[in-house]
Amino acid sequence: MAQPPDTVLKADPAERVAICRALRDVSTVETPYGVYRPATIDDADAFFTLLADPHVSGPLYTIPKPVTRDWVERWIEAHQLEAAQGAGLLMLARDGVNQPTGFVDLQVWSDRASAEFGGGISPDLQSASLGTRGAAALFDWLFQKIDIRLIAMTNALNNVRTEKLLRHLGFVRLTDRVCVAEDGTKRLPMYWALKREDWRSPYCKEETHPGL
Repeated sequence: MAQPPDTVLKADPAERVAICRALRDVSTVETPYGVYRPATIDDADAFFTLLADPHVSGPLYTIPKPVTRDWVERWIEAHQLEAAQGAGLLMLARDGVNQPTGFVDLQVWSDRASAEFGGGISPDLQSASLGTRGAAALFDWLFQKIDIRLIAMTNALNNVRTEKLLRHLGFVRLTDRVCVAEDGTKRLPMYWALKREDWRSPYCKEETHPGL
């Protein structure tokens, strides 16, 4: 989603500065998927391994097919520039034996206190309960620590798993919008939004996530 969310919120100058600062200060986020950290060029091999699996990148129309290591490096470098500006963040999760388990691709519009959230997880973690708990932990982090007030998401029309997940977590489907894929083709994915005041996290209320 290259353009800001259709739902327009207005953030005052202090709120914008706080959101950018919080994003630049991110070091770790602990979730059931593993520990997320901002990506560096040293993560290129791990990212490439993760995205080369069609079960991870296949449903994601924003990832080129086939994905190449050179593209992964450019992708990481572009996000590092965004992170320095407080405008976006790319994070990689690893498990207890340092294997890549998932990633988060985040774009932020601090003037709207809004964010777009995308990502994927390794196939062995793609169970319904773990997927829901992991997503809930990340949404909690965005709402509580980064102080985002609106999260927007898109998913391909045939991505049933993500559609069910978003409905279950309280996202509202709005008018579908045209998005441009990596290869320049236009897609009409489902478009969803969730406001902070409408967010309920039944999976994380009783849990402690040190990174949250």
